[in-house]
Amino acid sequence: MELTRSYKFSASHQMFNPDLSAEENFDLYGHCAQDHGHSYKMEVTVSGSIDKQTGMILAAEDLDRIVHDAIIGSWDHRHLNHEVEDFRGKIVSSEAMLLAAWKRLSQNMNGFRLSKLRLVQTPNTYFEFRGEVL
Repeated sequence: MELTRSYKFSASHQMFNPDLSAEENFDLYGHCAQDHGHSYKMEVTVSGSIDKQTGMILAAEDLDRIVHDAIIGSWDHRHLNHEVEDFRGKIVSSEAMLLAAWKRLSQNMNGFRLSKLRLVQTPNTYFEFRGEVL
């Protein structure tokens, strides 16, 4: 059985490789090479067995707390490159965000299995990850 919940947060970042010149970064990342922000939506899917006592795999409020403690509380309204340790010295792509979120969340699942993460960056672009702890 799977449960999926959606969460919204806003954050800014810059796509920038320090090994490249400003011009090379602009050629590679376009306007994303400058500081900019997004209103993200993250969908978190967990799986597990249905508890006989509650009839649920996990209370939605419990998943909300886990996601807030692991992600939203740390990333919302932050400049990810400068304010979030997960991204220090890294290129802050949506792919990197998903991998960091997976690592953070999988450490806090309390017996439930993290099945999938989806990060919606724009109305036309989203990224998904299903995997093991990295």
